Amino acid sequence: MILFGLLLWIAYYDIRQRRIPLCSILTGLLCWMGLSIYRFFYEDLTMEAWIRDLIVAFSVVAVCLLVRRIDDGYMGLGDVFLLGIFTLLSDRRWMFKSLMVTFFVFILYSLVLLGFGYSKKTTLPFAPFLLVGYGIVLVFSIRGVG
Repeated sequence: MILFGLLLWIAYYDIRQRRIPLCSILTGLLCWMGLSIYRFFYEDLTMEAWIRDLIVAFSVVAVCLLVRRIDDGYMGLGDVFLLGIFTLLSDRRWMFKSLMVTFFVFILYSLVLLGFGYSKKTTLPFAPFLLVGYGIVLVFSIRGVG
């Protein structure tokens, strides 16, 4: 639920200001550090699993930075770091499911906007789509469907 609350806060700012505040990214890092300490002491988190999670997060950030470099900055730097924090705070299975649902909803919304005559250059905030994707996966996983 920490991740959902953080995504809700970031999505609000992304919609209102079209940017992701640095303090929200730092808050996500602090939450991840606290969660890691908790998991080390109470859930038998191994150093190998912790390093593996870090490698996955750095890989996601590296791929997003590469995409950002190739597509001339259509993806904001806040979105890149948001995906890194999302990767650190979520389970890998939930992360991939959430990202698939997020991109599906994002593409459908983009197609609807193009159908209504919006330009391909129209900027869309990414955080609300990530919130919706994570929320859908969360609801269906709690109900036992996912």
